[in-house]
Amino acid sequence: MPMNRVCELTGADFPLFAFSHCRDVVAAVSKAGGFGVLGATRFSPDQLEEELAWIDAHVEGAPYGVDVLVPEVIDPRVRELSDNKSRAAAIDPCYQGFVNRVLGEFGIAPEPEMPILRERMGITPENGLALMEVAFSHPIRLIANALGIAPPAMIEEGKRRGVPVAALVGAKEHAIRQAEAGVDIIVAQGTEAGGHCGEVSTLVLIPEVVRELRRNSPPRAQQGFTVFFTGLSGSGKSTIANALMVKLMEMGGRPVTLLDGDIVRKNLSSELGFSKEHRDLNIRRIGYVASEITKNGGIAICAPIAPYANTRRKVRQAIEEYGAFCEVHVATSLEECERRDRKGLYKLAREGKIKEFTGISDPYDVPENPELRVETEGTDVDNCAHQVILKLEQMGLIAG
Repeated sequence: MPMNRVCELTGADFPLFAFSHCRDVVAAVSKAGGFGVLGATRFSPDQLEEELAWIDAHVEGAPYGVDVLVPEVIDPRVRELSDNKSRAAAIDPCYQGFVNRVLGEFGIAPEPEMPILRERMGITPENGLALMEVAFSHPIRLIANALGIAPPAMIEEGKRRGVPVAALVGAKEHAIRQAEAGVDIIVAQGTEAGGHCGEVSTLVLIPEVVRELRRNSPPRAQQGFTVFFTGLSGSGKSTIANALMVKLMEMGGRPVTLLDGDIVRKNLSSELGFSKEHRDLNIRRIGYVASEITKNGGIAICAPIAPYANTRRKVRQAIEEYGAFCEVHVATSLEECERRDRKGLYKLAREGKIKEFTGISDPYDVPENPELRVETEGTDVDNCAHQVILKLEQMGLIAG
């Protein structure tokens, strides 16, 4: 079966998703090639930890996800209540009466009083964020927010860990807001699928959402994007970046701009030194120019060393407001970079004649979850550039 975009994002063999509160169902669906998602809103953080540990032990490495609920809006009167007992007491008795009448109609004994959830359970932002932290501590391949706009903390952490963020919507307006917030997957849920997202049926909702997203968000293959190479000095970033630029220009369709680290330093940051502060500023400048190119529908190829993970993260966030970001780690070893060093910079750094040199006297934060990692030792430049092309095709940014 040809792999679609959702399968690429989640690692599922085929696009069959099962949202369930039962861990056995989640594990069974994922092991069968689909994608199980554990509904976690009824768990406390400790309970969720126990459930996910069980799934990890039984899913045999298959991908799975977690669905939490971090409410966007909370009634101020509820926010002021500090525990579940006081929250239960604040519920109008008529609701409990309604529940008991329904139970009675089906011969079920009524509840003598309002059941009280254990502490750290219930739909509050604090509980939702606590569940989110537990979920991210496990090897999940998707995190979903069940109601309202996915919180920035979820989207940011998902980007950092390479975990797609999904959001449930019940109206086309909700879909636009979720897309603007930066979620990766939108789940259009009609009223017959639970009803908590709205009153529009699935048959009406899905075409409305697709039509509205197409109107407001052009297909990825028509959007601007940035390819951001990072690696040690001498790793081959600029060489691969140049080869990639040629391939993308031959394809046509969008303007391509190469922002090479040395060229940018000469023309845009000539007054800067090599302190951590100045390096950060140089990378932020590159990121700003790339974001403008991306915003206007072009392709930016960046090839700085960019040694600091925090700075790369900020650049990613700035660019992803306007388009896709593809981080490519050129993972050439320090020993090979030194062997290639025609200018003798590494030798001077080891002799102490060059201060704060990345890899010698200044750290390089190896990317944890880049979109692509390429090995240049024993691999020619054209092959490395082709790997990037294939990744861009997988991401839907260029036509295959």
